[in-house]
Amino acid sequence: MGSLESFFASIGYDLTDRLTEQAYQCVAVAILRFVGIYLDAEVTTSRGCIDLVMRATGRVYVMEMKVASGERAGEAAARDAIAQIRERGYADLYRASGDEVALLGVAFDCETHNVGAWVCEPL
Repeated sequence: MGSLESFFASIGYDLTDRLTEQAYQCVAVAILRFVGIYLDAEVTTSRGCIDLVMRATGRVYVMEMKVASGERAGEAAARDAIAQIRERGYADLYRASGDEVALLGVAFDCETHNVGAWVCEPL
């Protein structure tokens, strides 16, 4: 998350004004792959599409992203992302993997043009 925050902080506000969730996601994928994290983007399931799935030794992170502004861009939006993962059963694909599964909700703040908040919870 620190890499994402640092990278977004380095982009001029005039380039990030009015970014969509898909644009933030695309940049996040590029950054995370650049720093060596193995991931899959837009993983389809029977109940929707997971934004990102990141894998590390013994661990899987199921990640959902939201874009919001003002107070809504904080922890509430990140928790909404976690709720979506749970409601749609996105992590069910990975239950039998033997790996520890964590849910990661990320809220991008369209006013600061950066990560507004993130929440990580066990499955």
